[in-house]
Amino acid sequence: MLLESIAPRRASNSIPFFRWLNNFVLTALNQAILFVWQPFASLYLVEFTGLNTLTLVGEERMSLPLWVLTLVITIEFFTYWQHRMFHQIPILWRIHSVHHSDTQVDASTAHRHHPLEPMLGVFFLIPVFLVFEPPTEALVLVAVFHSLMAAITHANLSLGKAFTSLLRPIIVTPDYHRVHHMADVTHTNSNYANCLPVFDLIFSTRKDWTEDEQRTHALGLEYLQPKNCSGLSTMLTLPFD
Repeated sequence: MLLESIAPRRASNSIPFFRWLNNFVLTALNQAILFVWQPFASLYLVEFTGLNTLTLVGEERMSLPLWVLTLVITIEFFTYWQHRMFHQIPILWRIHSVHHSDTQVDASTAHRHHPLEPMLGVFFLIPVFLVFEPPTEALVLVAVFHSLMAAITHANLSLGKAFTSLLRPIIVTPDYHRVHHMADVTHTNSNYANCLPVFDLIFSTRKDWTEDEQRTHALGLEYLQPKNCSGLSTMLTLPFD
């Protein structure tokens, strides 16, 4: 956020303090809810699905680096399809639209989600952990990687043309993900990847961009452009409007 303030990719005429504050309050609320919700969701999946009896690998079967790589790729595959579902199923899109309603995308946008979204997302990822049964060290490293990538991919920063071109085939860069946050629906429904762009390439949802698009295209949602959607109460009630 300090780097964004010093050298932003896109200039803004407004002071972001209250938007930052509301985004981080929503983030803290989500984390508090998940702290309570995730154990109950895990217990439900264990008790009613028996997934814990279907362990495919087990923590002793692979080295830590291989575990981390396996989890990153597997989670990316599941979150790619989860992300597409939240765009293509109307009731899920209403929930996910809170994330896309931010018209000044930056690091504070990374975890700006309606509480219902991470609560539902638990049911996509817990089965992966139950079936693979990875070691705790691998889970911690992957969690740190995903949190770091979320901040980087939403950052209002330029990594430089040469560096971006070098990284673009390997990881999701800020410019790559910013296309996904453009208000034009043809851009919004593309570049679904969270960390690895490979699945956008495989499933033909990758969209390239021009320098003009990066600097001038409106961010957020076309039908919410006239409104201020960064107030906490607005974000919490948006899916029900």
